[in-house]
Amino acid sequence: MHEGHVFLGLDVGSTTVKTVAINERCDVLFSRYQRHLSEVRATVADMLREVAATLPGASLHIALTGSGAISLAEDLNLPFVQEVIASGICIRRYS
Repeated sequence: MHEGHVFLGLDVGSTTVKTVAINERCDVLFSRYQRHLSEVRATVADMLREVAATLPGASLHIALTGSGAISLAEDLNLPFVQEVIASGICIRRYS
């Protein structure tokens, strides 16, 4: 069972889904890059199942980015962050 908060980012692009999970110290706990072959929702669901299996009991904080994530974020009621904005926040915070 995983303790503490886990921050999960999903980047849904035109051909791939990328995901990374980090803890509060920014240690990478999970990462995956996969082509979705136009099966975006199925690929995201598979990745989320894999995260859940890898980090059982984790308290996940999820945000989505990427051109294919806007409607998915709305349907799942999850935050969407535009890629350039997300990169800028990260660069300011960690530089």
